[in-house]
Amino acid sequence: MNDGEVEESSGSVLAERRTNVEVSDKATAKAAASFQPEELDELLRLYYQRFFPFQLFYRWLNYGHINDRNFFGLREFCLTLKDDVYLRYQSFDNQAKMEERLRQKDPRVIPFKIDIGPIYSARITDTKLNPSIVPVERELIFDIDMTDYDEVRLCCSGADICGKCWPLMVLAIKIIHRVLTEDFGFQHIFWVFSGRRGVHCWVCDKKARSLKQAARSAIVEYLTMIKGGNVGKARRVQIQDSEHAAVAKALNLVRAYFLRHLVREQKIMESKKGLPKLLSMLEDETLIAKVKKTIDNTHGSEKRWNSLVEEVTQFVQEKKGTPEYRKVRNMLDEMQVQFCYPRLDVNVSHGLNHLLKSPFSIHPKTGRVCVPINPDFADSFNPFDVPTVKQLEHELNVAYDAAKNQMDISTPDDAIENKKVSPEVEAKKTSLKESIILFETFVRRLEASWKRQRDRAEDQKMEF
Repeated sequence: MNDGEVEESSGSVLAERRTNVEVSDKATAKAAASFQPEELDELLRLYYQRFFPFQLFYRWLNYGHINDRNFFGLREFCLTLKDDVYLRYQSFDNQAKMEERLRQKDPRVIPFKIDIGPIYSARITDTKLNPSIVPVERELIFDIDMTDYDEVRLCCSGADICGKCWPLMVLAIKIIHRVLTEDFGFQHIFWVFSGRRGVHCWVCDKKARSLKQAARSAIVEYLTMIKGGNVGKARRVQIQDSEHAAVAKALNLVRAYFLRHLVREQKIMESKKGLPKLLSMLEDETLIAKVKKTIDNTHGSEKRWNSLVEEVTQFVQEKKGTPEYRKVRNMLDEMQVQFCYPRLDVNVSHGLNHLLKSPFSIHPKTGRVCVPINPDFADSFNPFDVPTVKQLEHELNVAYDAAKNQMDISTPDDAIENKKVSPEVEAKKTSLKESIILFETFVRRLEASWKRQRDRAEDQKMEF
Protein backbone atom coordinates (compact mmCIF):
# COMPACT_ATOMS: atom_id res chain seq x y z
CA MET A 1 0.00 0.00 0.00
CA ASN A 2 1.43 3.36 -1.01
CA ASP A 3 1.14 6.63 0.92
CA GLY A 4 -1.84 7.77 -1.15
CA GLU A 5 -3.78 4.60 -0.38
CA VAL A 6 -2.89 4.91 3.28
CA GLU A 7 -4.15 8.50 3.33
CA GLU A 8 -7.41 7.50 1.64
CA SER A 9 -8.12 4.52 3.90
CA SER A 10 -7.35 6.43 7.09
CA GLY A 11 -9.29 9.48 5.98
CA SER A 12 -12.50 7.55 5.28
CA VAL A 13 -12.46 5.95 8.71
CA LEU A 14 -11.28 8.92 10.70
CA ALA A 15 -13.62 11.44 9.10
CA GLU A 16 -16.29 10.11 11.43
CA ARG A 17 -14.55 11.91 14.30
CA ARG A 18 -15.19 15.39 12.95
CA THR A 19 -18.25 16.11 15.02
CA ASN A 20 -17.56 17.93 18.25
CA VAL A 21 -17.99 15.92 21.43
CA GLU A 22 -19.37 17.30 24.67
CA VAL A 23 -18.24 15.49 27.82
CA SER A 24 -20.95 14.92 30.42
CA ASP A 25 -20.74 14.01 34.08
CA LYS A 26 -23.25 11.21 33.39
CA ALA A 27 -20.85 9.59 30.92
CA THR A 28 -18.07 9.76 33.50
CA ALA A 29 -20.20 8.16 36.18
CA LYS A 30 -21.36 5.41 33.83
CA ALA A 31 -17.81 4.56 32.77
CA ALA A 32 -16.55 4.54 36.37
CA ALA A 33 -19.35 2.23 37.44
CA SER A 34 -18.55 -0.31 34.71
CA PHE A 35 -14.96 -0.88 35.84
CA GLN A 36 -13.76 -1.97 39.27
CA PRO A 37 -9.98 -1.87 39.89
CA GLU A 38 -10.11 -5.08 41.93
CA GLU A 39 -11.11 -6.93 38.74
CA LEU A 40 -8.09 -5.72 36.85
CA ASP A 41 -5.82 -8.76 37.17
CA GLU A 42 -8.42 -11.07 35.61
CA LEU A 43 -9.46 -8.53 33.00
CA LEU A 44 -5.83 -7.97 31.98
CA ARG A 45 -5.34 -11.67 31.38
CA LEU A 46 -8.23 -11.55 28.94
CA TYR A 47 -7.02 -8.27 27.43
CA TYR A 48 -3.55 -9.57 26.56
CA GLN A 49 -5.13 -12.71 25.12
CA ARG A 50 -7.81 -11.02 23.06
CA PHE A 51 -6.97 -7.41 22.32
CA PHE A 52 -3.36 -6.26 22.69
CA PRO A 53 -2.03 -5.69 19.12
CA PHE A 54 1.24 -7.62 19.42
CA GLN A 55 1.90 -7.85 15.68
CA LEU A 56 1.50 -4.12 15.04
CA PHE A 57 3.44 -3.35 18.21
CA TYR A 58 6.39 -5.46 17.07
CA ARG A 59 6.32 -4.02 13.53
CA TRP A 60 6.40 -0.52 15.02
CA LEU A 61 9.26 -0.95 17.49
CA ASN A 62 11.33 -3.15 15.19
CA TYR A 63 11.60 -0.16 12.80
CA GLY A 64 12.14 -2.21 9.67
CA HIS A 65 15.14 -4.15 10.97
CA ILE A 66 14.05 -7.26 9.08
CA ASN A 67 17.63 -8.48 8.71
CA ASP A 68 18.63 -7.73 12.30
CA ARG A 69 17.00 -10.21 14.63
CA ASN A 70 18.69 -8.64 17.67
CA PHE A 71 17.30 -5.11 17.32
CA PHE A 72 13.98 -5.64 19.15
CA GLY A 73 15.81 -7.48 21.93
CA LEU A 74 17.88 -4.36 22.71
CA ARG A 75 14.78 -2.43 23.78
CA GLU A 76 14.03 -1.95 27.46
CA PHE A 77 10.56 -2.58 28.84
CA CYS A 78 9.44 -1.97 32.39
CA LEU A 79 6.58 -4.12 33.67
CA THR A 80 4.59 -2.94 36.68
CA LEU A 81 2.87 -5.77 38.51
CA LYS A 82 0.12 -5.65 41.09
CA ASP A 83 0.83 -3.54 44.19
CA ASP A 84 3.36 -1.43 42.25
CA VAL A 85 6.04 -4.07 41.88
CA TYR A 86 8.41 -2.74 39.19
CA LEU A 87 10.40 -5.02 36.90
CA ARG A 88 12.84 -2.81 35.01
CA TYR A 89 15.27 -3.76 32.25
CA GLN A 90 13.02 -6.41 30.73
CA SER A 91 13.63 -7.36 27.10
CA PHE A 92 12.17 -9.75 24.55
CA ASP A 93 13.89 -11.43 21.62
CA ASN A 94 10.87 -11.14 19.36
CA GLN A 95 7.10 -10.84 19.20
CA ALA A 96 6.54 -14.43 20.29
CA LYS A 97 8.62 -13.98 23.44
CA MET A 98 6.75 -10.81 24.34
CA GLU A 99 3.40 -12.53 23.86
CA GLU A 100 4.53 -15.44 26.00
CA ARG A 101 5.53 -13.13 28.86
CA LEU A 102 2.43 -10.92 28.84
CA ARG A 103 0.03 -13.84 28.46
CA GLN A 104 1.09 -15.75 31.54
CA LYS A 105 -1.93 -16.92 33.46
CA ASP A 106 -0.55 -16.41 36.96
CA PRO A 107 -2.16 -13.12 38.15
CA ARG A 108 0.91 -12.38 40.28
CA VAL A 109 3.05 -11.79 37.17
CA ILE A 110 0.54 -10.13 34.85
CA PRO A 111 1.71 -6.57 34.03
CA PHE A 112 -0.69 -3.89 35.25
CA LYS A 113 1.28 -1.37 33.21
CA ILE A 114 3.86 -1.50 30.42
CA ASP A 115 6.46 1.25 29.99
CA ILE A 116 8.81 1.53 27.04
CA GLY A 117 12.43 2.57 27.38
CA PRO A 118 15.32 3.10 24.95
CA ILE A 119 17.36 0.89 22.67
CA TYR A 120 20.60 -0.04 24.46
CA SER A 121 24.05 -0.71 23.07
CA ALA A 122 23.82 -4.35 24.18
CA ARG A 123 21.30 -6.76 25.62
CA ILE A 124 20.10 -5.87 29.13
CA THR A 125 18.96 -8.16 31.94
CA ASP A 126 16.34 -7.85 34.64
CA THR A 127 18.90 -7.89 37.46
CA LYS A 128 20.89 -4.69 37.11
CA LEU A 129 22.16 -2.54 34.31
CA ASN A 130 25.78 -2.99 33.34
CA PRO A 131 27.35 0.50 33.38
CA SER A 132 29.05 -0.21 30.05
CA ILE A 133 25.64 -0.69 28.40
CA VAL A 134 24.17 2.68 27.49
CA PRO A 135 21.10 3.99 25.62
CA VAL A 136 21.87 4.64 21.97
CA GLU A 137 18.47 5.33 20.45
CA ARG A 138 15.13 6.62 21.67
CA GLU A 139 12.00 8.19 20.23
CA LEU A 140 11.62 11.88 20.99
CA ILE A 141 8.79 11.78 23.52
CA PHE A 142 6.56 14.31 25.26
CA ASP A 143 4.31 13.88 28.29
CA ILE A 144 1.57 16.45 28.87
CA ASP A 145 -0.30 15.95 32.15
CA MET A 146 -3.35 17.92 33.23
CA THR A 147 -2.07 18.26 36.80
CA ASP A 148 0.62 20.64 35.52
CA TYR A 149 -2.18 23.08 34.70
CA ASP A 150 -3.64 23.12 38.22
CA GLU A 151 -2.49 26.68 38.93
CA VAL A 152 -4.65 27.97 36.06
CA ARG A 153 -7.51 25.45 35.89
CA LEU A 154 -10.84 26.85 37.06
CA CYS A 155 -12.86 23.62 37.10
CA CYS A 156 -10.83 20.63 38.35
CA SER A 157 -7.57 19.81 40.09
CA GLY A 158 -5.35 16.80 40.59
CA ALA A 159 -6.31 13.69 38.64
CA ASP A 160 -9.81 14.96 37.83
CA ILE A 161 -10.69 16.15 34.35
CA CYS A 162 -13.87 17.35 32.69
CA GLY A 163 -15.12 18.73 29.41
CA LYS A 164 -14.11 22.25 30.43
CA CYS A 165 -10.41 21.54 30.94
CA TRP A 166 -9.82 18.70 28.46
CA PRO A 167 -9.56 21.22 25.56
CA LEU A 168 -6.22 22.21 27.12
CA MET A 169 -4.93 18.82 25.96
CA VAL A 170 -6.42 19.37 22.51
CA LEU A 171 -4.66 22.73 22.29
CA ALA A 172 -1.38 21.13 23.38
CA ILE A 173 -1.67 18.53 20.62
CA LYS A 174 -2.34 21.18 17.97
CA ILE A 175 0.50 23.47 19.03
CA ILE A 176 3.15 20.79 19.52
CA HIS A 177 2.18 18.87 16.38
CA ARG A 178 2.48 22.01 14.25
CA VAL A 179 5.92 22.81 15.67
CA LEU A 180 7.18 19.26 15.18
CA THR A 181 5.97 19.00 11.59
CA GLU A 182 6.43 22.53 10.25
CA ASP A 183 9.39 23.83 12.24
CA PHE A 184 11.39 20.60 12.60
CA GLY A 185 10.15 18.55 9.64
CA PHE A 186 9.21 15.39 11.53
CA GLN A 187 6.69 13.14 9.77
CA HIS A 188 6.01 10.08 11.92
CA ILE A 189 4.33 11.38 15.07
CA PHE A 190 2.14 9.15 17.23
CA TRP A 191 -0.21 10.77 19.77
CA VAL A 192 -1.65 8.59 22.54
CA PHE A 193 -4.18 9.15 25.34
CA SER A 194 -2.55 8.43 28.71
CA GLY A 195 -5.65 6.60 29.92
CA ARG A 196 -6.65 9.18 32.52
CA ARG A 197 -5.66 12.86 32.43
CA GLY A 198 -3.12 13.55 29.71
CA VAL A 199 -1.53 12.76 26.37
CA HIS A 200 1.77 11.34 25.18
CA CYS A 201 3.64 12.07 21.96
CA TRP A 202 6.06 9.69 20.21
CA VAL A 203 8.20 11.16 17.42
CA CYS A 204 9.45 8.12 15.53
CA ASP A 205 11.43 9.49 12.58
CA LYS A 206 14.94 8.06 12.35
CA LYS A 207 16.47 11.51 12.85
CA ALA A 208 14.35 12.00 15.98
CA ARG A 209 15.33 8.63 17.44
CA SER A 210 19.01 9.45 16.87
CA LEU A 211 18.97 12.83 18.63
CA LYS A 212 21.49 13.40 21.41
CA GLN A 213 20.40 14.83 24.75
CA ALA A 214 21.52 18.36 23.90
CA ALA A 215 19.39 18.40 20.75
CA ARG A 216 16.38 17.05 22.62
CA SER A 217 16.79 19.71 25.28
CA ALA A 218 16.95 22.39 22.58
CA ILE A 219 13.64 21.24 21.10
CA VAL A 220 12.01 21.22 24.54
CA GLU A 221 13.34 24.72 25.20
CA TYR A 222 11.94 25.87 21.87
CA LEU A 223 8.51 24.57 22.95
CA THR A 224 8.67 26.03 26.46
CA MET A 225 6.98 29.38 27.08
CA ILE A 226 6.44 29.26 30.85
CA LYS A 227 9.95 29.72 32.17
CA GLY A 228 10.98 28.16 35.47
CA GLY A 229 13.09 31.20 36.33
CA ASN A 230 9.95 33.30 36.60
CA VAL A 231 8.46 31.28 39.47
CA GLY A 232 7.09 33.67 42.06
CA LYS A 233 5.98 36.22 39.51
CA ALA A 234 2.28 36.45 38.71
CA ARG A 235 3.01 36.61 34.98
CA ARG A 236 5.57 33.93 34.23
CA VAL A 237 5.63 34.24 30.44
CA GLN A 238 7.83 36.70 28.59
CA ILE A 239 7.52 36.89 24.81
CA GLN A 240 10.59 38.52 23.31
CA ASP A 241 10.67 40.04 19.83
CA SER A 242 13.23 37.46 18.75
CA GLU A 243 10.84 34.58 19.47
CA HIS A 244 7.52 36.25 18.71
CA ALA A 245 7.59 35.09 15.07
CA ALA A 246 8.18 31.50 16.18
CA VAL A 247 5.09 31.50 18.38
CA ALA A 248 2.83 33.59 16.13
CA LYS A 249 0.85 30.60 14.86
CA ALA A 250 0.54 29.22 18.37
CA LEU A 251 -0.74 32.57 19.60
CA ASN A 252 -3.61 32.46 17.13
CA LEU A 253 -4.68 29.13 18.62
CA VAL A 254 -4.15 30.36 22.18
CA ARG A 255 -6.23 33.50 21.66
CA ALA A 256 -9.08 31.52 20.11
CA TYR A 257 -9.02 28.97 22.94
CA PHE A 258 -8.85 31.62 25.66
CA LEU A 259 -11.82 33.51 24.26
CA ARG A 260 -14.00 30.47 23.63
CA HIS A 261 -13.25 28.26 26.60
CA LEU A 262 -12.11 30.60 29.36
CA VAL A 263 -13.94 33.85 28.64
CA ARG A 264 -17.19 32.53 27.19
CA GLU A 265 -17.63 29.03 28.59
CA GLN A 266 -15.91 29.21 31.98
CA LYS A 267 -16.60 32.95 32.40
CA ILE A 268 -13.19 33.70 33.85
CA MET A 269 -13.98 37.41 34.12
CA GLU A 270 -16.78 36.62 36.58
CA SER A 271 -14.96 33.79 38.37
CA LYS A 272 -13.96 34.23 42.01
CA LYS A 273 -11.07 31.85 41.35
CA GLY A 274 -9.98 32.96 37.89
CA LEU A 275 -10.42 36.74 37.89
CA PRO A 276 -7.95 37.44 40.75
CA LYS A 277 -5.33 35.27 38.99
CA LEU A 278 -5.82 37.14 35.75
CA LEU A 279 -5.71 40.59 37.35
CA SER A 280 -2.57 39.74 39.31
CA MET A 281 -0.78 39.11 36.00
CA LEU A 282 -1.14 42.81 35.14
CA GLU A 283 1.56 43.42 37.81
CA ASP A 284 0.95 47.17 37.96
CA GLU A 285 -1.17 48.32 40.90
CA THR A 286 -2.44 51.43 39.13
CA LEU A 287 -3.48 49.40 36.08
CA ILE A 288 -5.10 46.73 38.26
CA ALA A 289 -7.14 49.34 40.12
CA LYS A 290 -8.23 50.96 36.85
CA VAL A 291 -9.31 47.63 35.33
CA LYS A 292 -11.20 46.67 38.50
CA LYS A 293 -13.10 49.94 38.44
CA THR A 294 -14.02 49.45 34.78
CA ILE A 295 -15.19 45.86 35.01
CA ASP A 296 -17.13 46.46 38.24
CA ASN A 297 -19.52 48.51 36.11
CA THR A 298 -19.62 45.91 33.32
CA HIS A 299 -21.73 42.75 33.23
CA GLY A 300 -20.90 39.61 31.31
CA SER A 301 -17.56 37.81 31.04
CA GLU A 302 -16.88 38.67 27.38
CA LYS A 303 -17.78 42.35 27.83
CA ARG A 304 -15.50 42.50 30.86
CA TRP A 305 -12.69 40.88 28.86
CA ASN A 306 -13.09 43.44 26.10
CA SER A 307 -12.90 46.21 28.69
CA LEU A 308 -9.71 44.73 30.13
CA VAL A 309 -8.20 44.51 26.63
CA GLU A 310 -8.98 48.19 26.01
CA GLU A 311 -7.45 49.30 29.30
CA VAL A 312 -4.30 47.20 28.81
CA THR A 313 -3.89 48.35 25.21
CA GLN A 314 -4.06 51.98 26.33
CA PHE A 315 -1.62 51.28 29.18
CA VAL A 316 0.89 49.73 26.76
CA GLN A 317 0.59 52.66 24.35
CA GLU A 318 1.33 55.08 27.18
CA LYS A 319 4.52 53.18 28.02
CA LYS A 320 6.02 53.59 24.56
CA GLY A 321 9.37 55.30 24.71
CA THR A 322 9.97 54.31 28.33
CA PRO A 323 12.19 51.53 29.77
CA GLU A 324 9.04 49.69 30.93
CA TYR A 325 7.63 49.32 27.42
CA ARG A 326 9.70 46.27 26.60
CA LYS A 327 8.28 44.43 29.62
CA VAL A 328 4.63 45.23 28.97
CA ARG A 329 4.20 45.38 25.20
CA ASN A 330 3.16 41.70 24.89
CA MET A 331 1.27 41.60 28.18
CA LEU A 332 -2.11 40.47 26.79
CA ASP A 333 -0.61 37.57 24.86
CA GLU A 334 1.59 36.57 27.80
CA MET A 335 -1.44 36.36 30.10
CA GLN A 336 -3.31 34.13 27.68
CA VAL A 337 -0.27 31.94 27.04
CA GLN A 338 0.17 31.34 30.76
CA PHE A 339 -3.35 29.99 30.99
CA CYS A 340 -3.33 27.91 27.81
CA TYR A 341 0.10 27.03 26.41
CA PRO A 342 1.36 23.41 26.62
CA ARG A 343 3.20 22.50 29.80
CA LEU A 344 5.79 19.81 29.23
CA ASP A 345 7.47 17.43 31.65
CA VAL A 346 10.99 18.43 30.62
CA ASN A 347 12.65 15.43 32.28
CA VAL A 348 10.67 13.01 30.12
CA SER A 349 11.79 14.57 26.86
CA HIS A 350 15.47 15.47 27.14
CA GLY A 351 16.87 12.16 28.39
CA LEU A 352 17.27 8.95 26.40
CA ASN A 353 16.59 6.58 29.29
CA HIS A 354 13.23 7.89 30.50
CA LEU A 355 10.29 5.48 30.44
CA LEU A 356 6.91 6.27 28.91
CA LYS A 357 3.71 4.28 29.17
CA SER A 358 3.12 2.03 26.19
CA PRO A 359 0.30 2.65 23.73
CA PHE A 360 -2.53 0.16 24.30
CA SER A 361 -1.64 -0.26 27.96
CA ILE A 362 -4.51 -0.20 30.43
CA HIS A 363 -4.59 2.57 33.00
CA PRO A 364 -4.90 0.75 36.36
CA LYS A 365 -7.08 3.45 37.96
CA THR A 366 -9.60 4.00 35.16
CA GLY A 367 -9.35 0.73 33.27
CA ARG A 368 -9.23 2.71 30.01
CA VAL A 369 -7.05 1.77 27.06
CA CYS A 370 -4.22 4.13 26.08
CA VAL A 371 -5.55 4.61 22.56
CA PRO A 372 -4.03 6.62 19.70
CA ILE A 373 -5.32 10.11 18.92
CA ASN A 374 -5.45 11.48 15.40
CA PRO A 375 -4.08 15.04 15.71
CA ASP A 376 -6.11 16.12 12.66
CA PHE A 377 -9.31 15.37 14.59
CA ALA A 378 -8.14 16.12 18.12
CA ASP A 379 -11.20 18.31 18.70
CA SER A 380 -13.46 15.27 18.41
CA PHE A 381 -11.51 13.07 20.81
CA ASN A 382 -13.53 12.42 23.96
CA PRO A 383 -11.52 10.82 26.81
CA PHE A 384 -14.72 9.60 28.43
CA ASP A 385 -15.67 7.63 25.32
CA VAL A 386 -12.43 5.62 25.42
CA PRO A 387 -13.39 2.02 26.25
CA THR A 388 -12.47 0.32 29.48
CA VAL A 389 -11.12 -3.20 29.46
CA LYS A 390 -14.38 -4.31 31.09
CA GLN A 391 -16.35 -2.77 28.24
CA LEU A 392 -14.20 -4.53 25.64
CA GLU A 393 -14.80 -7.90 27.28
CA HIS A 394 -18.54 -7.29 27.16
CA GLU A 395 -18.52 -6.10 23.54
CA LEU A 396 -16.54 -9.10 22.32
CA ASN A 397 -18.77 -11.55 24.16
CA VAL A 398 -21.82 -9.90 22.59
CA ALA A 399 -20.21 -10.18 19.15
CA TYR A 400 -19.53 -13.87 19.66
CA ASP A 401 -22.99 -14.54 21.03
CA ALA A 402 -24.47 -13.02 17.88
CA ALA A 403 -22.26 -15.07 15.57
CA LYS A 404 -21.78 -18.33 17.49
CA ASN A 405 -24.21 -20.32 15.33
CA GLN A 406 -22.12 -19.53 12.26
CA MET A 407 -18.70 -20.19 13.77
CA ASP A 408 -16.89 -23.35 14.73
CA ILE A 409 -15.98 -22.03 18.19
CA SER A 410 -17.85 -21.76 21.46
CA THR A 411 -16.13 -18.80 23.14
CA PRO A 412 -13.61 -16.05 22.32
CA ASP A 413 -11.06 -17.93 24.41
CA ASP A 414 -11.40 -20.96 22.16
CA ALA A 415 -10.75 -18.77 19.15
CA ILE A 416 -7.51 -17.49 20.63
CA GLU A 417 -6.33 -20.90 21.80
CA ASN A 418 -7.03 -22.41 18.37
CA LYS A 419 -5.22 -19.46 16.73
CA LYS A 420 -8.14 -18.86 14.38
CA VAL A 421 -8.11 -15.13 15.00
CA SER A 422 -5.52 -12.56 16.01
CA PRO A 423 -5.98 -9.92 18.72
CA GLU A 424 -5.99 -7.25 15.99
CA VAL A 425 -8.99 -8.97 14.37
CA GLU A 426 -10.71 -9.47 17.71
CA ALA A 427 -10.24 -5.81 18.65
CA LYS A 428 -11.95 -4.70 15.45
CA LYS A 429 -15.15 -6.33 16.70
CA THR A 430 -15.25 -3.81 19.55
CA SER A 431 -14.88 -0.10 20.31
CA LEU A 432 -11.13 -0.50 19.69
CA LYS A 433 -11.68 -0.87 15.94
CA GLU A 434 -10.90 2.72 15.03
CA SER A 435 -7.84 2.77 17.32
CA ILE A 436 -6.44 -0.37 15.70
CA ILE A 437 -6.99 1.09 12.22
CA LEU A 438 -5.24 4.30 13.26
CA PHE A 439 -2.29 2.26 14.59
CA GLU A 440 -2.20 0.22 11.38
CA THR A 441 -2.12 3.39 9.31
CA PHE A 442 0.74 4.81 11.37
CA VAL A 443 2.81 1.60 11.10
CA ARG A 444 2.20 1.29 7.35
CA ARG A 445 3.42 4.82 6.80
CA LEU A 446 6.54 4.02 8.78
CA GLU A 447 7.10 0.87 6.75
CA ALA A 448 6.61 2.76 3.49
CA SER A 449 9.31 5.24 4.53
CA TRP A 450 11.69 2.38 5.43
CA LYS A 451 11.11 0.77 2.03
CA ARG A 452 11.92 4.03 0.25
CA GLN A 453 15.12 4.35 2.29
CA ARG A 454 16.17 0.77 1.43
CA ASP A 455 15.39 1.33 -2.25
CA ARG A 456 17.49 4.50 -2.31
CA ALA A 457 20.36 2.66 -0.63
CA GLU A 458 20.16 -0.15 -3.21
CA ASP A 459 20.10 2.37 -6.05
CA GLN A 460 23.23 4.05 -4.70
CA LYS A 461 24.99 0.65 -4.57
CA MET A 462 24.01 -0.05 -8.16
CA GLU A 463 25.64 3.22 -9.26
CA PHE A 464 28.99 1.87 -8.13
